[in-house]
Amino acid sequence: MTDWLKVWLLIAAVSGWLIGGTAWKPARRFVWPLVAALILHLHGVSGWRILGVYLGLVITCVFGYGEGTSWPCRVAVFLSYSMPSLCLNWHLWPLRFLLAGGGCSLLFWLSRRFGKVDHKVFESYAGFAQAATLIIAT
Repeated sequence: MTDWLKVWLLIAAVSGWLIGGTAWKPARRFVWPLVAALILHLHGVSGWRILGVYLGLVITCVFGYGEGTSWPCRVAVFLSYSMPSLCLNWHLWPLRFLLAGGGCSLLFWLSRRFGKVDHKVFESYAGFAQAATLIIAT
């Protein structure tokens, strides 16, 4: 993947998560996955892999992790953020699970525990982690 495609993938992911967390949920749930699919197409990824990534992103971005969700369920949701990248390949999959699941769990816990860690930091990281797992997998 070219550097410019990586840049646009990261921008789309973080923007989709931030907009989806603040104002318009479809930005995270549908627009970000659609932009990711387009970028993967520009990279030359086969159609069935793109479909798998797109559907995986849509599904994982719809999972809830807010009030009333237990911590084991939250951790499972955060681990799922790396799952769409498995449609591309299994290279470094433990790193991808640690990057998404571990990082998101830590930042979400910090955002709930300390007022100085804003939830926007978590949303930015979640988008970054999803894009980064796709970049690692290509």
